Amino acid sequence: MKIIYTALALFTAFASVAYAATEDTTILKVKSVKSYENGTNEISPNQRIVVAVNHLDSLKGKPIVLFIDGMQLIDCMPLSTNMAKQELVFLLRRTDSTENVWKILLGRPTLSKSVIVSIGIKNSSPIPSDPAEGRIVLDILKSYLFWVFVAFFLGFLVVIIFLITKTSLLRDDGPELNVNGVIKKRMFSLARTQMLLWTILVVGSFVLIWSVTGEMNTIPGSILILMGISIATALCARSIGDPQPNDAPTTGNFMKDIMTGSSDNELHRLQIVIWTIVLAIIFINSVYENLAMPDFNGTLLTLMGISSGTYIGFKLKE
Repeated sequence: MKIIYTALALFTAFASVAYAATEDTTILKVKSVKSYENGTNEISPNQRIVVAVNHLDSLKGKPIVLFIDGMQLIDCMPLSTNMAKQELVFLLRRTDSTENVWKILLGRPTLSKSVIVSIGIKNSSPIPSDPAEGRIVLDILKSYLFWVFVAFFLGFLVVIIFLITKTSLLRDDGPELNVNGVIKKRMFSLARTQMLLWTILVVGSFVLIWSVTGEMNTIPGSILILMGISIATALCARSIGDPQPNDAPTTGNFMKDIMTGSSDNELHRLQIVIWTIVLAIIFINSVYENLAMPDFNGTLLTLMGISSGTYIGFKLKE
């Protein structure tokens, strides 16, 4: 009996191995994913990846697309196919059609993120992927370009701070004033401050997104309109100038200057300051959450335009 049991055990073991081998070669399944450049499982956006698939011939002639964490990259199709090795090569590229997927993948950016890669027929479900071999580490903030951005942005801020403190970059036009024998600079300009704020946010966000994704077409049209409103406001404010250039008041206090101007009763200034801060917070949050600049709707832009127009109108009487 022992001999019979031993024989049955051996037969069962060999049958299991044979079945597993058969399953590996006949069941459609992603068996490995690696970087095309270095063969590791660490991959950055805009790099190529190699996906090895069991029974790949069963998908021959069908529209194959890449899936990441179960989300379809609808226009990410194979760059090349090697049926002998059962491998597909894809380019991890951010496009307009895959924008929402990449917002989820790259939002709240960290150094890296672990994701599972699979493939499937376009507009269908992904095929199974080996939990261990199908997982990759998506490098988000490890690119040398990101650290170039950090150095650039810090240097940019240092230059801006220097210009603000040492020059009249954010002040009204005109010579320094002699107030009771004390030489004082002109008042800080709300319009110039607003223009500088949007310049810093847009330039910084553009370079950040480019350093991570390699994409350059990342500025929505609404952001250009918003910057245009801030520039137009600054130009109009400058053209109006100071109604009393020889004795215009100056406080030396940045917040007091932009909030009250030459009077202590300037509600129109408070309005434009509040809306600028609100839109700036929305802007920063969108870049952090989605690694993309927000596309403000027409209502918000109109509201910002009305606030700027009101500010210019009241400035005529300051």
